[in-house]
Amino acid sequence: MGQKHSKTLGSDQDCQLLRDFFGLKLRFVIDECHDKTKAELIQHLKRVKKKVNKRYYCFICVIMVHGNETGIATCDDPIHPNEIKAMFDNTRMAKYAGKPKLF
Repeated sequence: MGQKHSKTLGSDQDCQLLRDFFGLKLRFVIDECHDKTKAELIQHLKRVKKKVNKRYYCFICVIMVHGNETGIATCDDPIHPNEIKAMFDNTRMAKYAGKPKLF
């Protein structure tokens, strides 16, 4: 963890399939980021959280990276999934309380 991982064969195709499914088929708003440090990922997620508004029915966060029991790989330090989910809990995101959030 913390080191830059080589791209997994087919990951670009997987990302495109997700974009097509969520963006084109389901018409979800998509926000992507690539190759971020832990701090940059946290800042990106905070910006995403500010853009989410009550008119959306649900929030889905897909993170496609390597990881293990210590967390999800970033370009420097791992981040634990619970740290990400906590940013979007019902107290920190009261306007979304009771709405589905999928990670």
